[in-house]
This record gives sequence, C-alpha cells and structure tokens, in this order.
Amino acid sequence: MHCYRPTQSFCQAILLCIAFIRLANCYGRIINPIGHHADPQPISRIQDDGKRWYYFPSANGSEAEVNMFASTNLNDVYSTNAPWNRHSIFNFTKNDQQNPEAPAMFKWNETNYVMYVSSNGPTGNRIYALHNDGRDLTSGWTFAGVVSYSDGTTLIGYDAFALSHPNGNKYLFYTNTTTIFVNKLLPDYGFATLQPKQGGNGTIVASRVELPFTEAPAVLISGDKLNFLYSQNSFFSPNYTTYNIPVSTDADPLDPDTWSKPKPVQVLASSEKNGVYGTGSVGAFTGPDGKPWLAYTCFYQQKAFDRYTSDPRYVQVQPLHLMNDEIQPLIPVKPGHKMQKAQNDAYIPRYTNLDLRFFKKPPVREGK
Repeated sequence: MHCYRPTQSFCQAILLCIAFIRLANCYGRIINPIGHHADPQPISRIQDDGKRWYYFPSANGSEAEVNMFASTNLNDVYSTNAPWNRHSIFNFTKNDQQNPEAPAMFKWNETNYVMYVSSNGPTGNRIYALHNDGRDLTSGWTFAGVVSYSDGTTLIGYDAFALSHPNGNKYLFYTNTTTIFVNKLLPDYGFATLQPKQGGNGTIVASRVELPFTEAPAVLISGDKLNFLYSQNSFFSPNYTTYNIPVSTDADPLDPDTWSKPKPVQVLASSEKNGVYGTGSVGAFTGPDGKPWLAYTCFYQQKAFDRYTSDPRYVQVQPLHLMNDEIQPLIPVKPGHKMQKAQNDAYIPRYTNLDLRFFKKPPVREGK
C-alpha cells in the first residue's frame, strides 16, 4: 500500500485542475451542434493573422449556389447571427437545373485548392471541379471542368473526395449510391481528369448493394495508415452509420488485394442515450488543438424524417481518437453540451440557442 501526504494530494488536485483548464482552453469551448447544415467537409489552416481559420463549404441546391462558411471560431462558423461568415463562391446556371450538393475542398499543392461539387442535373450525376489560387478561400473560385476520364468520357458519380497519397499520386473517391470507387487523378491534365477508364467505374473500395446508400467517402491519413471513412444506410434515418477501413499507406489504393483485407469498423452510430441520430457524411479536419477532429451530420429525433418535406440535420464536431494511427469508435456528443475529449471523458454542460425541444429525453420504450 502506498501512503500519500496531504500536500501531495493537494498538489495532484491542483495539477488536475490545471489540466482541465488547459483542456477547455485548448478545445476552444466548442458547443455542439455548430449549425443547421449537412455533409461537412471542412478544412482549417493558419492564416497570416496567426489564427486558425475554419472553412466549411456548403451547397444551396434550390439556388444552384455553392457557399463557403469561414470563421476563427467553430461555434459561430455557421451562425445566422454572423452573416459575414457566409460567402457565395460559385453559382451554377439555374436554367440548366443543376442541383449542387456535397462540396469537398482539397489542397492540391502549396498554392492551389480544388473543390469537387456533385450535381444531379438533367444530364445525370456529375462532379464539377472548382479552382482557387489559395490566397483567399472565400472568393476567387473558378470553374475548372467536369470530372472526366482522359479519353473524354464523363464520370458518372457524386460525393467526390480527393487526397494526396504519400506515394506521390492524387486520387478521387466517389460513389454511385451503392458502391464507392477510387481512381487516380492525372495532374498533367488539370484538376478534373482521371486516368483512362478500364472497365467498370473505377476500383471498388466499399459496396453493399442491398443497402439504400453507400456514400460520403472521406479519408484521414495518419502516420502509415489511410483511414477510409464512408457512410451506409439512409441518411434520413437513425440507422445512418459511419465506417472506417484502415489501410496501410504502403498498399496500392487501386489494388484492394494489397490492403490485407481489413474489416470495416463502425466508428460512429446513433446514440439513443445521448439523443443523437443519423450520424454520417463525415469530414476530418484539424481542430483547435492542432489534432484531427471529425465533423458529421446528425439529427435529434428517433424516427426517420421525410427528406422531401424537411431537413432537421445539424453538424457536430469532436476530436478523433487514434490508436496505431487508426480511427477508434466514437460516441456522438449530446446536443447543447460542450464537445468531449476522445473516449467521452470530459462532458461540460453548456447552453445553446438550439430549439429546446431537442434537449428532451427520448421516450422510454416498453420493456426498457
């Protein structure tokens, strides 16, 4: 048995308090949800002012418009009380009935950024590339083409996500609703050209045709692991769930046989206890502590919503927990609470201006 002196216990208590204060300051007192939006694919970067800026692209399908929400504060990046955070960066032609959705930004190199925007217009599902020179991500975006193969064939797909691989190549992930594919981008041909099509729609990385949707690809590269994230089931139902396939960066992204057949891991799912449902369509980004965080779509009702008449989805954020460079399962935080540290060990209740009906506990099921 170890004996501790009172002064030792007092010092430990002081150190513990200091640790919690540093934790709160480090995380910037982020309160979830951060906004009434969906399909977040944010990035952050340190600007010339020395502050970390957060950029959340978003699409307004009814207005055929792509917007950029930008702020140094995650709490108000989407806020209607801060209209200056919203920047219109591109408009498709409404007469062409383009319906942009799921924009995802990608740092192409040190001086160029590309945004891939999906559209389900009259010509079918297309992916459009927008370009920015990197100086100001809230303006100066220009059209850079429709994603196509180098033989001129247009890619049919949506929910595109691009990445730079440690092997020096750039890749594009995308879906056709039931299957997610990957193909290699060809930088010498611009920002919207894939290597020649060789049967099928690309290399299959995840597929379940019996489910309504297999979609929303995203990737976090950590150390020697490529964490391939995607969502399955209906986005408007509580069973919308996020999975991760951890792949060695030594493996060939276009050859799943070299992936050592990793099993998909469920990393984010609805929590009845916390009243958070439909957790999917995720995006990894660098958070206030300089470490990987996750932004995800969710809603606060137990039953599926009618996607044609309403959209109750919000965006929440929280730090990722990595073990051996692999993303570990998370529990979504409660709405109206300060986000918790990984492993759900630091809840700090706070108030928000979110409709209080979302804070009510779900009804107890019979037999529970």
